[in-house]
Amino acid sequence: MDPGFGISPKLDMNSSDEKKTIINYFDQATFLFTEFQKVFLKLEKLSAAKEPKSLLITSSTMGEGKSTIASFLAISMSQLGGRSTVLIDADLRKPTISKLFDVNSCPGLTDLLQGRADLEETIRPTILKNLKIITGGEPSPKADKILGLQSLKDLFNQLKLTFTSMIIDSAPVMMLPDALNLSRSVDSVILVVKAGVTPREVVKRACETLQDSGANLLGVILNNVKKTLPYYYNSKYYNYKYRYEKKKGKGKG
Repeated sequence: MDPGFGISPKLDMNSSDEKKTIINYFDQATFLFTEFQKVFLKLEKLSAAKEPKSLLITSSTMGEGKSTIASFLAISMSQLGGRSTVLIDADLRKPTISKLFDVNSCPGLTDLLQGRADLEETIRPTILKNLKIITGGEPSPKADKILGLQSLKDLFNQLKLTFTSMIIDSAPVMMLPDALNLSRSVDSVILVVKAGVTPREVVKRACETLQDSGANLLGVILNNVKKTLPYYYNSKYYNYKYRYEKKKGKGKG
């Protein structure tokens, strides 16, 4: 494992510009091209022997920016690498990708895996030629069971025939089985860590949990590196609550 990634994206998705999505921030903030190009090249180097087609993005706890990182990584692969890329929101308890791309969350992955929608309905185009997304769908407290369905593996195998790269956003790995279930169906995993906030011991436990489960942990992306503070330990990080969110209304799109 090589913890050689460090970035610090800043977003204000509550901007008055209703048309602004995460893609606009990638286009307008020049430093993002540079930083994610480094990540992209690092991934190519780490996986030179066998390039992973499916890459799972997770974190130790909440609020570490994994969904933002997953989105920027998918964008960079489609733009910097020119690869046909699909971004999948598999954080079925608190799906976020639909908000970042300003589209309806339903139908999404939950609906697809449970047979309520087909792939044609759930896979969505973006303004980028090489990038498509699959949103999370209706949030579910039974995400671990849904992600354990054979239909998930069948879906990933089908998508690998169409796309060069698959980026999957998942729930935090600590205290939830969701990411571990997903790790069995993907080629590699990257852990996102909010530098100066997430205790070092929690990060260590998350890495050990992934590796013990047999996941191919490629490395760690350090988020918030420009505001890094000394690491500290606080037991509350082992007892965080990660609730699924019931939809309060349809999103935009």
